[in-house]
Amino acid sequence: MTEEYPLNHEASEKKEAIIQALISGLKATHELHESLGESGTVDFQENQFGEKALTMDVQSEEKIIDELKETNIPMNLVSEEHGQFSTGENPLYTVSLDGLDGSGEYKGRRGESMYGAMVCVLEGDNPTYDDYVAAGVMIHSPNPNLLLAIKGQGVFSVDLSTGERKQISRDNDKQFSEQAVIDLDRNWPPYRQLLDKNSSNFPNMQCAFFSSAARLALFVEGKIDLGLEWTRKQNLEQAVMYAFAREVGGVMTAASGVSIGSEKYKTFRQDIHVPLIVAPNQEMASVASRRFNLPSLQSYTYDKIG
Repeated sequence: MTEEYPLNHEASEKKEAIIQALISGLKATHELHESLGESGTVDFQENQFGEKALTMDVQSEEKIIDELKETNIPMNLVSEEHGQFSTGENPLYTVSLDGLDGSGEYKGRRGESMYGAMVCVLEGDNPTYDDYVAAGVMIHSPNPNLLLAIKGQGVFSVDLSTGERKQISRDNDKQFSEQAVIDLDRNWPPYRQLLDKNSSNFPNMQCAFFSSAARLALFVEGKIDLGLEWTRKQNLEQAVMYAFAREVGGVMTAASGVSIGSEKYKTFRQDIHVPLIVAPNQEMASVASRRFNLPSLQSYTYDKIG
């Protein structure tokens, strides 16, 4: 027991350093958002997928990466604009990073729409979704909101001025009904068809924003009952979404209604678009899977969407 304590203490210190780096990095992205103004919406460079990245996209990731490097903890980073790289030998953690989720919303309605930075740190070099340590989202507008999920502790809203953490809870005792507020991204053709087919029976089915960061925040705050996501290139957003769904007491499942927690983050559905469900409880996820026949929806190409 005397030898075990220092090891556990060291691990605890590493995790706290990571949490602080996430807070500092996300806060820095909002300061960047405010300082760049309209100039942040200008095309900056071509990313690894051959897409034009905005100035805000690129520099936002750099802010978070810089803070993570300051921890001096070896990490393997997987990012939208900077690709994959390691900060040291024998990485102890894996980082999933999207510096600006909802670039279209930002470019078209900066300061009015909802979008933000997303990051998740997972333990190990080849983690499962359940191996998350902490995750964060910085919603830049219309109301700035830094959200933090810490494994085993819950979800918090972090005051940008004082750093004070206020725990967030939501009502997870929900049942599936036609009045449920269901949010999905109609950028993906199968979901656009699902929305068109079901809008008359489900009047609260919507696509509020083209941003997973926005959908995550709305779910955490209880403003939507069910989020329909889908696998994307590198699943950068989904690791973050999973951590928040679990820590707020909900579930995130595959189209079948089975949790993706045991799936490997780096390989799960990297070859095909398939539906994912974010729900307040397992029963609602299962009913939604059957009601919308989600296992039948898929797309065999990774289009330049989102």
